[in-house]
Amino acid sequence: MGYDYQTASLTAQNTFTDWLATPKKSQGGAGYIDLAITGTWEGTITVQKRYDRGGVYTDPIDVKEYTENVAELIEDHVWKVEYRIGFKTGDFTSGTAIVRLDR
Repeated sequence: MGYDYQTASLTAQNTFTDWLATPKKSQGGAGYIDLAITGTWEGTITVQKRYDRGGVYTDPIDVKEYTENVAELIEDHVWKVEYRIGFKTGDFTSGTAIVRLDR
């Protein structure tokens, strides 16, 4: 990975950013990711999370869904997790959603 952010202009179903790991944190501390969704779009955008189990990743888990633009902070106390954001199959209607995850 190596990036401190992931961004994408989403215009179709089944499109997501690349995965972004939460920042390294001390044992028991929290990691944070800034989330921003802008643009003119219709549909449902989903934030997904997966766990790193010794280099093998779990299947994605849906964390939260959005139907309008938003800016918020995701807090996670779990080690070795990654996030992505996008339109799942069947969830895009129209427009362009500009999404960004920052760590």
